[in-house]
Amino acid sequence: MNALNSVIIRISKSGWQYVLVFAGFFGTLQALLRISEHFAELAAGAAPFDLQNQLTVEQIFAQLAAY
Repeated sequence: MNALNSVIIRISKSGWQYVLVFAGFFGTLQALLRISEHFAELAAGAAPFDLQNQLTVEQIFAQLAAY
């Protein structure tokens, strides 16, 4: 945990490192948003399993067949 704290403090003290980490975060977020836009059309209209909290085993297998 101390190593993580050290990294966070070091990055927050350096402007260019902060911008670099922020740009990486922003790029990753944009990629994930693009993937989630196209997920439903590729998965027969279903949302990802981890976004469907009330799924039963039978519903999972039915959705797997449609994937």
